[in-house]
Amino acid sequence: MTIGFSEGQRLLPLMGAQPETAFGPAGLGDLYVTSASPRSRNRTLGEKLGSGKSLEEGLAEMHMVARGSGGPQCLLKERTLVGCDVPFINSLCAFLDGEITAPECVRSMAESVL
Repeated sequence: MTIGFSEGQRLLPLMGAQPETAFGPAGLGDLYVTSASPRSRNRTLGEKLGSGKSLEEGLAEMHMVARGSGGPQCLLKERTLVGCDVPFINSLCAFLDGEITAPECVRSMAESVL
């Protein structure tokens, strides 16, 4: 989560986000609840993906919309417009697209900070 947050600190202002919104109480609170709450749709989807299901399988099992599932691809498109290096988002997109496994994704994310 901290690696993704760090990338967000670089990318979001380049996209026009106000730091006090994205990284203030509202933005950080949303990030925390999305990742920590067992009622979070995005966390639920993440748990399904972490258990080995594909994005399509995970979404099909849910009876609600996980809005965060399309976010990484949108950010990847935007980063090309602003020229920001985002290895965390690259890894996440490769995982969501089925190009790499969950363990490979985590390893790639961890290596991006070395």
